[in-house]
Amino acid sequence: MKKYLLAFALSILATGIASSYASDVVYYDDYDLDIIFEENNTENLKEDTGDCLDKEDKNNKLNEEISNIISEEMDKVDGSYQVAVKTLKGDSDIDLDYRNTSESLPSASTIKVFIAISAYENIERGSINETDSLNNDIHLMLNRSDNYATNRVIDALGGFSTVNNTIAKLTGSNRTSLNRKLAHSGKENMVDVSDLIRAMEELNNPKLISAINAEKIKQAMTNTNTKSSKLLANLPTYAKGINKSGENPDRGQELDVAIIDVGSTRFALAVAMKTNKYYDNENELRVLRSVGERITEAFYNFD
Repeated sequence: MKKYLLAFALSILATGIASSYASDVVYYDDYDLDIIFEENNTENLKEDTGDCLDKEDKNNKLNEEISNIISEEMDKVDGSYQVAVKTLKGDSDIDLDYRNTSESLPSASTIKVFIAISAYENIERGSINETDSLNNDIHLMLNRSDNYATNRVIDALGGFSTVNNTIAKLTGSNRTSLNRKLAHSGKENMVDVSDLIRAMEELNNPKLISAINAEKIKQAMTNTNTKSSKLLANLPTYAKGINKSGENPDRGQELDVAIIDVGSTRFALAVAMKTNKYYDNENELRVLRSVGERITEAFYNFD
């Protein structure tokens, strides 16, 4: 192949410089051409390596910045907490899990995301029928956090085990579980923030359910009744997000999970807290608002 390229180059020289003597033409053997090609490839490799190093350096700085933000904010919380952040789309590669407990925390209403995914998984499998009433209940469950609608969806699914089977398939663990109906007495429903992030990944890039049904869930999580009070409350104007929160202030529980778009980046953010204060959640709400705002700004500056 190299000899063909050489012949082609020589023909161009012969055409363009008719008066040239044979002694003026430079001939390259295979060894010389190997050196030329290797030099060119080395230059390209250096450029590519430089780009990779710049990206890696930027990502490390972003990772450090977000870690510092979480540390500063969660130090204000008196109790147990978990925070997880993961890039879903874009040039960054963030996958952080920051916590002071390895134990699952009470889920409050964040468990409803898993119930919705389970509902559409079982509709697609043909285990239950899709009806306007069921779709409406799923929407109310996520958008208004309606507990009555939630319990009707659980009944339609045939109980807790169906939802827990979906959770196990989705997360590969039993850290998150539905153990009782909403606003009923009994064993707490539990969650781990890494599982909440996995649920957001499913909505962003669905594999267990269809893209159409994942979109229905995301639409229901748009303009929720807690959009202006938790992770999304102080989002800069250049960002937008969807969320599903949970709270039981009488038990010290404050949670929120969100997908946030900023610039060319999309990321998932989940926070769960079980505090030692009851009927006083103002500090935790301030922490949620600040975490959402500051981490969003960090991703924006990365872009």
